[in-house]
Order: sequence, then structure tokens, then C-alpha cells
Amino acid sequence: MHSERRLAPVRERHARDLAERYPWIDPGRRALQAQRLAQIELGAAWLDGQDGVVRDDEGSVFDVANKVSSWSTQAEAWFAQAEAERREAGRSDVLAEVRQDDEEPTSDAA
Repeated sequence: MHSERRLAPVRERHARDLAERYPWIDPGRRALQAQRLAQIELGAAWLDGQDGVVRDDEGSVFDVANKVSSWSTQAEAWFAQAEAERREAGRSDVLAEVRQDDEEPTSDAA
């Protein structure tokens, strides 16, 4: 999860996807989300390889399990915010069109 060699290609894949899906989001915000998604992906893959065991020999939950859970919550919040921004942008575009229509002069041919 912290190896740049392993993270880089996964992060880049997520960055491309996020840029395509959310072009209006600041590139810095997208980069942070791409990093988070890459860490989730790699951490979850590692946990899957543990055959369902997420505790060490002493019974402590692997730190990666807690981190994947936390990162997943953060990622979900990021996507919710991005979708809210998409809806807000769409709503404001509709309002701009309505306002523009209201401002256009009408001709009375009566």
C-alpha cells in the first residue's frame, strides 16, 4: 500500500478515470482521490489474500484493515461531494437558461 512502485500504475489508472468522469474537479482533489483509491485497491487485495484473517498472531486487527475501512469512508464521501457538485452545476445551468429566456425580448405581433 505504500510502495510507490506498486501504487503508481494503480493510482494513474484511477487518475485517468477520475479526470474523465469528473473533469470539473480540481486536479489536486482528483490526485488525492486517485491515491486513496489505489491504496484501497492494494490494501483490499492484500487482505483478500489473507484468507479472511485480519488479525495478527496476538489478535490485533491488521492496521491495513482499519486503514482500508477509513479510506473507503473518505472515498465514499468524496464521490458524494463530487456528485453533489455535478447536480449543483446542472441546476445552475438550468437556472441560467431560464434567466436568459426571461431576459430575451419578446415581440408582440398583435
